Amino acid sequence: MEVRDPFELAATAHAKACKDLFQPCPDLSKARTVIKDALVSDHGYGQCVVRLRDSKGNFVATYLITDHPPAVSRVYNAQELEQLKPTLQKARELWRKRVVEFEASRRHSGTCVLGAGIETYTLLKRERIPKRRLIIRAPLQLQGSLSWEESLEEILRFLRSNGIDCDYKSGCMD
Repeated sequence: MEVRDPFELAATAHAKACKDLFQPCPDLSKARTVIKDALVSDHGYGQCVVRLRDSKGNFVATYLITDHPPAVSRVYNAQELEQLKPTLQKARELWRKRVVEFEASRRHSGTCVLGAGIETYTLLKRERIPKRRLIIRAPLQLQGSLSWEESLEEILRFLRSNGIDCDYKSGCMD
């Protein structure tokens, strides 16, 4: 197994944090002064968790760095998920509205799918390794996944523009 440099991993997560946390702030030198320290824990199997701390020792953000596929993903804790609830609710309502509009103009099309929705990495109490969890289930569990996949990109854009690092999970065909 390849040994990875913890400083390089911390720098990778730090760069992503500057982009995520200080998106409206073009002056990254100001953002870099906020994050003072990083706690790196390598879980093996190509996964590493980096927790960034500020000058007071408070954890500012957590990131999961994976080798296969190579990615740096934001990890949310329970408190952060609670703060995201209003944005997630707006996304749910918008998605449901788009699905109803699609259904009014067409018949059900696609396959019956269970467990589809938008997911993100979370690290809740007593967990050591981040897990992918659904934060928004596909609206109107209908026969026909195309009903919600038609407007999926719009919903993902909305969430990402609000600073939420998320992906679509296609679920399992029933």
